Amino acid sequence: MNQMSNEEIFKKAVLKAEKNGFSAIQYLPAFPPIQPQMIVTDRVERLLYGLKEKIIFSHDFLKAFFGEEMLLPRETWYRLQKIYEKGDINKPTLPAWKHHAQQLVLEENPLIYLEKYI
Repeated sequence: MNQMSNEEIFKKAVLKAEKNGFSAIQYLPAFPPIQPQMIVTDRVERLLYGLKEKIIFSHDFLKAFFGEEMLLPRETWYRLQKIYEKGDINKPTLPAWKHHAQQLVLEENPLIYLEKYI
C-alpha cells in the first residue's frame, strides 16, 4: 500500500470536511478577496497547507470531519466496564469531534491520525 504524503492527507481531509459543510477558504488572508466558489489552484492549496495546524485543530473542521455523533471513548469503556455492567452510573459520552480532537493533540504527526479516517 502506498503511503500518502502529508500534503495528500491534508488535501483529502479538507475535501472530506468540505463535503460536510466546512469551508477552508475562510482561513486564507483576505488579499486578494477570495470567494468560496473560487477554483482551488495549486497556489491556494499551498497557502492552505501552510495553515494546516490552524485548520485541522479548528472546531469547524473537526465537526465537519468527524461529526457530532455521541461516542463513548474506548479507553473510558475499558476502564469503567465493570461499573457500567452493574448499571451504577451513566455512561459518559462526548461528540466524536471532541474525542478525536483530544487524540489529535497527542499525536506527533496529526495528519497520520487523520489519514485513518479518510
